[in-house]
Amino acid sequence: MGACLVLIAALFHLSGCPRGASLKRAAVSATGMAVLVELVQPWFHRTASLEDLGWGMAGVLAGVLWMGAGLLKAAWTRAMLRLLAVICVLTPPLEWLAQAALARAEADRLFPVLAGVSKTQRRLFWSIGPGNRVSDHPGEDPDEMILARDPDHAASVHLNTLGRDWNGFSGLEIDGTLEAPSAVEIGVRVDLDDAEGRRLRVGGRMQPGRSRIQIVWPHGNLPRKVRQLVVFLAAEDPPARLWLHELRLIRNKNASGP
Repeated sequence: MGACLVLIAALFHLSGCPRGASLKRAAVSATGMAVLVELVQPWFHRTASLEDLGWGMAGVLAGVLWMGAGLLKAAWTRAMLRLLAVICVLTPPLEWLAQAALARAEADRLFPVLAGVSKTQRRLFWSIGPGNRVSDHPGEDPDEMILARDPDHAASVHLNTLGRDWNGFSGLEIDGTLEAPSAVEIGVRVDLDDAEGRRLRVGGRMQPGRSRIQIVWPHGNLPRKVRQLVVFLAAEDPPARLWLHELRLIRNKNASGP
């Protein structure tokens, strides 16, 4: 957004507008653009975020400070404003990097538990397929992993597995609460990071209510260097909603190490 502001201000100035007026108009335009970006995201199966808007506004402020400094005569004032502009630009990515580092450290500490941990880890490493959530259940945690399928729409969650080696684990245990009139097939897909781009596909049936099921990898196919884990409900009757409370890898009894 800072780069957009600089570009817009340059276009206004090229059209004959004074530098000060160009900066003001660019600031208003870039702010409107940042708001518009968040407003249209739900149309593209994404979620509007006040945090993202705040990061965009930090870019707008950085652009205003940097270009505004060029309108001043005092060298020390220009230097201070441009230092503040650099801080505004660097703060959002540094904050994100810190969150990612902490979330990865937590994932390493809790492994082989894959889900059922902090909201930050879920936001960074998990993605929920569009349309999985419904709006008629007030009070639900918006970060909770819920799959909602019907005959026309499948539902899925995807985990970036950070390239881990799962060779020491024989399958996946799912702890969840199923809202459905009868048992439902839970599908699991493991995308491997190898030259062939292989995928392991397995599944298991879960009964309505709170339960745990264990899904074992196909015989002789212990996954190595996993790129992505996908848990899904196929588009079928009956409609179903699945709350995923915890996903845990099942350690291979023949595996060595902690």
